[in-house]
Amino acid sequence: MTALPPEEIGSAHVALARDYVQARRDLKATEKAVDMIKDRVASLAESLASAFAMDGVQSVKAAGSTVYLATEMHCSPRAGADLDSALSAVAAEGLSDLISVKRTANLGAWFRERVKQFGRRPTDDEFAELLPPALRPFFEPRRFVEARVRGL
Repeated sequence: MTALPPEEIGSAHVALARDYVQARRDLKATEKAVDMIKDRVASLAESLASAFAMDGVQSVKAAGSTVYLATEMHCSPRAGADLDSALSAVAAEGLSDLISVKRTANLGAWFRERVKQFGRRPTDDEFAELLPPALRPFFEPRRFVEARVRGL
């Protein structure tokens, strides 16, 4: 396909192309604005999570919404852990049905259930101890805390 000379292009085509160019410019500007907002939200969320945790605050009502800390707990393979030894340790704990060579999600779900059964938010030391001792060299319990908002 080749470009037509200007004298052969109808005004409708030019108008359509002009609208397309403007729409692309608008899209580019909007995407840039969205990226800037996402960066600001991430920065504010990090500051909120840190400030709330430091002061022991769980939630705050603001601007008609509730801003709160959400905690997610996971159990993931440690970096550099020997897979065969890790799988042997899991089997020795009677948890072979919770893990496969390529997927540890079920082990993570099992760990979160142990945390739930603990009955309260465990301290950092208690949190680490919820993982059976034989698994600790191979798996790392991790706690993720982030600010979230309800009621937007």
